Amino acid sequence: QDVRQHSRFKGWDVRHASISGARVSIAVGADIYLLDLEAPAASEGQRVAIRLGGDFDHQRTRWVKKPQEFLTDTALAPNGERVLLASRGQLATQGIAALRRAELNQSERGRCRKGEFSPDSKTVFALCDFSGEREIWRLAANGLGAPQQITFGAKAPRTQLQPSPDGRYIAHTDKEGQLFLTDLKASGPAATRLIGHDRLTADISHM
Repeated sequence: QDVRQHSRFKGWDVRHASISGARVSIAVGADIYLLDLEAPAASEGQRVAIRLGGDFDHQRTRWVKKPQEFLTDTALAPNGERVLLASRGQLATQGIAALRRAELNQSERGRCRKGEFSPDSKTVFALCDFSGEREIWRLAANGLGAPQQITFGAKAPRTQLQPSPDGRYIAHTDKEGQLFLTDLKASGPAATRLIGHDRLTADISHM
């Protein structure tokens, strides 16, 4: 009579054994394993690769009949040749004539809320949470290159932003009513300073 140990697993109980000759299938957690009863030592055996058939309706390509319902923000480039579109955390620019639509190069770890073009229309400054907090990031309007973080150390979600006409600064606000100014020729946390702190003066529309 065989009373040897044939399986060895940690963390999950062995369930639902089914024997056929010298092999037995068992359930361990969400997986099924196949053991050889004639093996000289106890082991985990071989995990069975299972593929389920189905129509996978949720993975099918589908056309959105009213895409404008998913649009959350837009911004027009100063030269009038591109428009920035924000939808479901993703940013893209659409150009006129021969200019193609470009999906901006975003990190897979986060989403972007809104953005504005730089005065030369080549760059987009956007509010993104790639770092875990909503900060201002610089992205190429043509979709090329890696995003670059501009602001650091946000203590409240940043809500609005506006580049200066000369391209030197960005004014931006947060949910606590603070108005900041970031020098784009500087870098790091020291590039940003607080210039206003109340609900009225911290609104970019009052600048």
